[in-house]
Parts: sequence; structure tokens; C-alpha cells
Amino acid sequence: MAVESCSPCLPDNLEVAVRKVALVTGGARGIGSAIARNLACDHDIAVTWLTTEPTSLPESALPTRTDLTDKDSATKIVSEVMARFGRLDLIVNNAGLVDASPKEAFDA
Repeated sequence: MAVESCSPCLPDNLEVAVRKVALVTGGARGIGSAIARNLACDHDIAVTWLTTEPTSLPESALPTRTDLTDKDSATKIVSEVMARFGRLDLIVNNAGLVDASPKEAFDA
């Protein structure tokens, strides 16, 4: 999986003694994907997805198919992050479900 270059506001020689860990829910596409890619510049990241598998994450990322409407699944992903990285510093709650309807179903 390829990762895009980091934000120009971060110097190329940035050295972080201990990388913080971020969990981005709904991080496979759209805004969540952009957030995950940006955080990956200076964080270890975990990303949840339900319908679309992420394609542009660093090899060190933890992508996990998770149904966050299930409380046990939400608890499990936090446990997986802790087991993999030993810490969790930041959660970006971006996941959401969209029930798409044809535009004709909306009133004008």
C-alpha cells in the first residue's frame, strides 16, 4: 500500500522519540482517509472500515474491518490497537453509515 507524501508543514528530518498512536474510524475513504494519511506522517495509525478496504496506508498501519454499531466490535478494535502499539493517544470518530436514496425521493 502506497502512502502519499506528508504535509509540507512537517520537516523531512522530523524525529519523534515515541510515536503517538491514532485510531481513525471510517478511515478508508474520503475525509477519514485524508485524516489517516496525514496522521501517518508522525503517528502510528489504526483504521477501521466496513464496506471499502483502505488502499493507501503505510505498511505499519493496522486496518481492521469493524462494525462499530456493535459494542463488542468497538471494544475489540481498541484492544487490538493496544496489543499492536501498546498505547492509544487519539481517536478520530469519523465513521458513519449513509443510506443513499434516489434524488427523486426528496421533496423539492
